[in-house]
Amino acid sequence: ALGDITGVQDQTVELDVADSKSQSVKLHPTATVTPCRVDGHDGTVVYTYAVKSAGETGATVTTDGTVTVKDAGTAVITVTATLSRKGKEALVKKKDVTLTVKSNKASAAEKKELQDEVASVAGQIADKDNYTAESYQKLQDAVDAANRLLSSGTASKQQIAAAKQAIADAKGKLVLKAETQSRRFELSRIL
Repeated sequence: ALGDITGVQDQTVELDVADSKSQSVKLHPTATVTPCRVDGHDGTVVYTYAVKSAGETGATVTTDGTVTVKDAGTAVITVTATLSRKGKEALVKKKDVTLTVKSNKASAAEKKELQDEVASVAGQIADKDNYTAESYQKLQDAVDAANRLLSSGTASKQQIAAAKQAIADAKGKLVLKAETQSRRFELSRIL
């Protein structure tokens, strides 16, 4: 007889920003075999693995049970234990293992949002002479930092969010030179 598959359970995989491409997890299933001469088997259980659902994870699995994931999401891996018997139908047990993949890495969509934010201030960047040097420099610094982050390939969700916010803040605080000159003129009239 072939017992249930044990030794593998649902688990969570944490992808960090440093895991630039993927991370692997090795599954170690076991199934108990009850010796029985009548069954005509040698007690050898063969394990096979299949990706039932990769979801957004990009999960793949090798013949030795190594599961590789690339992105956050949920993957389901089916583990099959097969006990062959001489002259009889093999005994088979299956178990689905759910891998929940969490990631601090910025997604392609989050990176695209930052790229869009950079593009949204291209006009202000091109009109450097219309803004005070200090306010323009803050925007330029925020855009430069965002571009460095995007080209690094190791951006976290928090870093992308902070870069988007820095650009929005700097954009909101841009001061036109005309406004500054107008305020000076008004102050000189009052005084």
